[in-house]
Amino acid sequence: MKRLFAFLLCIMMLMPVGCSCYRLEWNLGGSSATKAPEQVQNTPAPEATQAAVVGADTPAPTAESIFDIPITTPDQASNATATPYRPNLALLPITYEVKDEVGWDVSEALMFEYDIDFDGFEEEISFRMDDEDGTTTIQIDSEKIELDGSNLVRAILIDLDPETPYVNLLTCIDGASDDFQTTELHYTGGKIVKGVMVESPCSWDDEENKLYFYESTDILGTKSGQRTYSGEDLKPDTDWLVVSYRITEDDLRNDRDLLIEMGDLLHCTRDVPCEINGKPAKIAKGKYIYMVGFNDKNDTAEVRTEDGTTAIIHFTYKDWTYFIDGKKVEKYFDNLTYSD
Repeated sequence: MKRLFAFLLCIMMLMPVGCSCYRLEWNLGGSSATKAPEQVQNTPAPEATQAAVVGADTPAPTAESIFDIPITTPDQASNATATPYRPNLALLPITYEVKDEVGWDVSEALMFEYDIDFDGFEEEISFRMDDEDGTTTIQIDSEKIELDGSNLVRAILIDLDPETPYVNLLTCIDGASDDFQTTELHYTGGKIVKGVMVESPCSWDDEENKLYFYESTDILGTKSGQRTYSGEDLKPDTDWLVVSYRITEDDLRNDRDLLIEMGDLLHCTRDVPCEINGKPAKIAKGKYIYMVGFNDKNDTAEVRTEDGTTAIIHFTYKDWTYFIDGKKVEKYFDNLTYSD
């Protein structure tokens, strides 16, 4: 009798422990309710459950806890295709005109907030101009870079090369009077990288959808021209520049005297050797011409007469002077004007 009583007492002491372990196991499986033991006994075997899931037409139930999230095997992970974050490039390019935005009397201003390095977070881009030191500091988040010149004219956020994992920041600074420098910057790996520098101002033309750089020449008096540049190395698309101030028929009709006074419409004091339609020719003495485009690389200008005839004039350059057929250009025109 004593042995029987001791056996029953041991069973009573073990029963609460077994029930508690069961409740813990069920809670980890994703349900907060305690399930009766007989329901556990009716649960299908693992093989039957797997067969039912594979052959079922209905989707598997949604996971209710972190323990129900399926584990991705290494083979599955290698076959997965990651989709990198890309900012909205349709917003570009963005031009920040300093004078229009904040005026010249500014020491610091915010230019952009944009994810320029494609890391999924917007960077804050700002600048600080220091007239005393003659420098402009560009800051991207906590990184800084100092550029020569304290007169930042404009900045353009643009994607010059779609293959690079970042966009570009063009800074146009006037170091002195009309002494422009445009520098390409980009931000990658948490660092500001300084790219190429072009000694000309630039701007984005919304109508033409092109990036233009502006340059000047003294071929027929001082003239300003423009041409497109492309790529992260900022190479010109052509050797030819189009004269920025394009003379129209209305200008010739209504402002002819002013054009002559300003040296835009040039008076020929002798016959000018040229090419017309690829053949040697001359523009007669007494005619007026204006420049359409120029090519400093080949010392060539495209000109047009008032009656619409287009001609090419070739020059030689020596000792800071342009010559036509061995004679100084001043021998051919009496109203050339040059900037100081």
